[in-house]
Amino acid sequence: MKRALSYIVALLALCCCCSRTESVPLKQMTVIAPGHFHAALTQKTPLPGVGDTVHVFAPEGVELQTYLKTVASYTDPETGSSRWVEKVYAGEDYLEKVPPAQSGCFVVLAGNNKLKSRYILESVRKGYHVLADKPMAISREDLLLLDTAYHEASDKGLVIREMMTERFDLLNRIVRNLVADQDFFGVCQRVWMLSVHHFYKEVSGVPVRRPAWYFDVTQQGEGIADVTTHLIDQIFWICSPAAPVTADRVVLKEASRWTTPLSMEQFRQVTGESVIPSFLADYVRGDSLEVSANGRMSFMLDQIPCDIEVHWDYVAPEGAGDISVCRYTGSRATLEIVQDAETGFVRQLFLTAPYAEAASAVARLKADFPFVHLQDDGEGRFLLDVPLKERSGHEEHFGLVARAFLHQVDEALMSDEESANTLTKYKLTIDAVSAATMR
Repeated sequence: MKRALSYIVALLALCCCCSRTESVPLKQMTVIAPGHFHAALTQKTPLPGVGDTVHVFAPEGVELQTYLKTVASYTDPETGSSRWVEKVYAGEDYLEKVPPAQSGCFVVLAGNNKLKSRYILESVRKGYHVLADKPMAISREDLLLLDTAYHEASDKGLVIREMMTERFDLLNRIVRNLVADQDFFGVCQRVWMLSVHHFYKEVSGVPVRRPAWYFDVTQQGEGIADVTTHLIDQIFWICSPAAPVTADRVVLKEASRWTTPLSMEQFRQVTGESVIPSFLADYVRGDSLEVSANGRMSFMLDQIPCDIEVHWDYVAPEGAGDISVCRYTGSRATLEIVQDAETGFVRQLFLTAPYAEAASAVARLKADFPFVHLQDDGEGRFLLDVPLKERSGHEEHFGLVARAFLHQVDEALMSDEESANTLTKYKLTIDAVSAATMR
């Protein structure tokens, strides 16, 4: 009976997927192998112009069920029912069952990174626009597939967009504005970034269940091929807003990496797996699973030295959270976005500059961000007060990314700059993994 029901669900998915009618010309969403919670977060808020039926193609298992459970929790506050109707095909041949797209169809990808570049290319070849989580490539073979996908998407008028949620963070947008204000900031002379994350965390109030493959660098990617994608994207987006960052503008200087040990109990808590699967056997050292999650890289963007560090711990100390520092040093001023114990683990923006110049810059900034205020601490380092009520949270950023992507789909706006920046970024991370020495 269960198998028969599965076939009926599959038949409905194949018949209905990406259908459009003259009376309801809505875009249709397809989700392929949603192995990461970011897939569900794109559906946390309503997406105007998108049909409420979502077609899902995936292998059977915990990852699919976790995705479906998370999406079902996103209810309409007026009716109390789920916003989405999920039509699921579950089987090992899930990718082959994805039908050719009709106009307005798009795919959301967030899962196993070893397969992601292939999914992107296959989706484009079937006529889909693609919204993909990072990282989109973790090997040189992946990079070739991604490059091909961009070229074929351009030829077909399709859009590929990466979920670069940090572009929608209000403090990052303000920093981009201030760096462009050369009367205040001057010329960028250095960028330094630190990002500390934790394997055990909660999203939407529920502990994140990570699949076992998340700890396999051949499937998830090394630390410097994963989180660094956001940081490099910020550097390109903030420091080179008017010109594509092509590969000839970037030179890798050095890279290193090191592991985070997880006990067997910690692995069980974060994955739900009672034993470590065989594909992780090479990473076991005694009673610990050694995860190559940490890394450091230094590179030059034109004449700007850029240094990035990414750390992963198991869980944050009680009362603490993720830590991040982004420092942009200019010839006239320094900007720092800080989230650590000093700030109560709330992201805050600090300016180091003569007070008169900082005040003038903030006065100009108010044209776009009227709610900001400069607080003088008397030591030449000023807090730019950005009220929390004006900020959107990390989970909300996925909805903003999706809406921006849908606007691009409407306008066929995939730019050569976007594809160039993305391909350069992945060449850099893949080169860094190859060059990294183990500490």
